[in-house]
Formats: sequence, structure tokens, C-alpha cells
Amino acid sequence: MTFPYDKTHLAVAADRILRDYMALQPDEEVLLTVDTSTDREGVLALAAAARTLGARYAIMEMPNLPFQGGLADPFIPKSVAEGLKHCDVWIDFTFPYISGSKTHEALKATKVRSLNILDLGAGGIARLFGQVDLDDLFELQTAFDRLIADSQGKECRVTCARGTDVTFVLGAPKAGKKRRLNEPGTSSPPGSVVILPEPASVRGTVMVPAVFHEWYTLISNPIRVEVDDRITNISGGDADLFVLDRALRRAGRGEWGQRRCHVN
Repeated sequence: MTFPYDKTHLAVAADRILRDYMALQPDEEVLLTVDTSTDREGVLALAAAARTLGARYAIMEMPNLPFQGGLADPFIPKSVAEGLKHCDVWIDFTFPYISGSKTHEALKATKVRSLNILDLGAGGIARLFGQVDLDDLFELQTAFDRLIADSQGKECRVTCARGTDVTFVLGAPKAGKKRRLNEPGTSSPPGSVVILPEPASVRGTVMVPAVFHEWYTLISNPIRVEVDDRITNISGGDADLFVLDRALRRAGRGEWGQRRCHVN
């Protein structure tokens, strides 16, 4: 589903991403990676902004990756992997995405600073970066990050109308997002907060109405995930249950019970 947006905000958003958020300098090189399903409008807006700011840019397209993480490496073209090592700013529009792969891990020894736009699309880019004051957003972001950090060790409970009812103890916090990506490293779009539980403390049921197993999809019959430290059972989901089972077993070397859910 697509939502209408004011396209005049897209150019503003592209400029803010590169000039402000990514601290792009005129003599730097920007690499935009896309796949065959990427919304081109957002990509071209970033390319135009890079050129306006005096930077050099390149767009590299490849087929959609079938998997993420280390499973994606055999499908990432060598030309893309090499190109990533030689740019200053990398914006990734691929989905499934390159981050988490060995190709991505290799960038830790480089100067590259990158942003995962992923499947945000032109409308999402325009709304998040073109209509929101980044300073105001990061003031709120920092407050949430501080709240999570200060709550380490406390017990949390998450419920929803679909049937989710899960408890866990908050673990050590992840480093908060930075206002400007002016140093090497990778970030996702601002505005989200990562909550990390103590893995062994997770107990309960998680109902999953949308899943990214091998692709992203909404599910009319939500998948029910039972957790007691580890995943103990999954049910529902119709045909998507088979795909999730296959993905979990692939990632867990045959035992999906050894894996834990990543829930957004």
C-alpha cells in the first residue's frame, strides 16, 4: 500500500540526509545500492542531492537478495562488495538488505559511513526527513534511549489485542543513535528505540501479524510464537508458517528452537 505525500518534501529530505545527517563533504563519493524492487524516486532524489552538494555518486543495482546476514554473501556481486569499500557515504536501498553480511562486516576497517534506507520508499523518506525537524526528533530519541538505559534490570510486559503477552527483563542497552553520521559506521533511520531483553528471561506468547522470513509480508492469520527462553512452538500463519519454519531452521542450523525472535 502506498500513501500520498507532498513531493516537494522529497528534495528537502534528500538534502537533509546527505548534507546534515550524513555530513557529506563536496569532495566525497556517495554509493547508492538498489535492487530490482527499489522505489527509484527516492534513489534519484538522493543522487540529485549528492550532485548538488558537489559530491560524486554512483548507483549500483543488483537482483533482490534471497536472504540476509551471512546467508546473503554468496548472492552479493563482487563488484558491489568492492565498490562499498571505496566510497565515503553508502546509502543502502536493498531489501532484503546487505547489512549483517560478511560483506558489510568488512567495512568496519574502512572510512565508510552508511545509512540503511531499505524499503522506506520515497514517501517514507519525504515524511521522516523532509517534514520532521531532526533536532526535535533526536531530542525525543535521546530521551527514549536514556529511559531504556536507566531501566536496565527492570521487568517488562508487552501485550496487545491480538494476543501477545510476553514478559522479560531489560538487558544492557544498545548504543543510542547519533545525531550526525560523521564517523565510520552504519545506522538505520532515526525515530526507533531498540529494547534488548535478557534472553533467558523471555516468557510468553508473541502474535506476529507481519513477518520478514524470506521476504516481508502481512499475514491475515497471525503466527503464534511461544517463547520460554527459547522458541518452543510456532503455529498459525497458514502458508507463511512453513516459510518461517524453514527460515528459522536455516538460521539455527536445523533447530529453530535454538533461535530467538527479533520483534519490531
